[in-house]
This record gives sequence, structure tokens and C-alpha cells, in this order.
Amino acid sequence: MPVIAWDVFSMMKVLIPPFDLLKAFDRFVAPGHELIASLVIKNANLRRTRDLLLPKLISGEVDVENLDIRFG
Repeated sequence: MPVIAWDVFSMMKVLIPPFDLLKAFDRFVAPGHELIASLVIKNANLRRTRDLLLPKLISGEVDVENLDIRFG
């Protein structure tokens, strides 16, 4: 993978959008970022719950035979 030297990189021109456009972009993407953060937390919680519950289900420590579970 090629690497760019800092002296070459520092000489490159970069376009910076107007502040209003940056704010509009932020308003557009902020809900997506918030959703991602929320889903990451929920996913971690589900993973912990699975890791705690699965061994108990496999060993029979937790009985699920009489649960009213409907599929579909």
C-alpha cells in the first residue's frame, strides 16, 4: 500500500465547504450517527445477555419447556 509523505501531503490544497453546508450536512447525518451509537449499545447488551443465558439453557439450568413462544 503506497504511503504519502507528510511534506507532499502538507502541500496539497483542500477545499473546505462553507459553514452553512457543513451545518446542513451535520443535521442530515446526525440522526444516523445517533442510531448507530444506540444500536452498538443494544448489540453489546444482547451479546452479554446471550453469553449469560446460553450456557444455562444448554445445561438445563433454565427450563423453557412451558414458555408460550409463538413463531411466525
